Amino acid sequence: MFFPQCNCQTHEKENQRKAKSSLQDHRTYQSARLTHKERKPNAVIKPEVRELIRDNVNGNGMKVSEAIKTFKVSRRQIQCIKNEDPNNVKTVQQRPSKFSEEMKTELLHEINQKSSTNLAELAQFLKQRFDVTVLTQSISNLIHDMDISWKQVTNIPASWNKPDLLEQRANFVHRRGLDLGR
Repeated sequence: MFFPQCNCQTHEKENQRKAKSSLQDHRTYQSARLTHKERKPNAVIKPEVRELIRDNVNGNGMKVSEAIKTFKVSRRQIQCIKNEDPNNVKTVQQRPSKFSEEMKTELLHEINQKSSTNLAELAQFLKQRFDVTVLTQSISNLIHDMDISWKQVTNIPASWNKPDLLEQRANFVHRRGLDLGR
């Protein structure tokens, strides 16, 4: 089938025009969000309006976008109001512990016996004693939950306690105390 040259050019121009108008439609798309002039940023919301927002959004199933337009408030303010609702408080249920009571007791006993142990050694201890593979992070979390703190011990050299060095430290502290008066 043969198309005359003018029809192809016309068809190509028509496609270009459609593409440009489509592009223009995308560029002139009207956002559903309120502009800064329509919205009251950082405005104090009256308690009655807060209750209306809370009732409509949480209770009656009003969409947040509808509430934004209706009450002229920002999305963030509505989210804050939703989070303030005492009936809507989310509680996170903890997963059951990987450690049995016997494992916890043995672990505490091992830490008490051998205070210089580290997490890797404790994981190895549980592997040998209970045939359970445990990550060091799990042991760390357990120890943290039981309010056990790990302290790093630093040896103090004997030279730090010589009389002349102690006198220098005392003089330094005394000079700093005098500087505070100025």
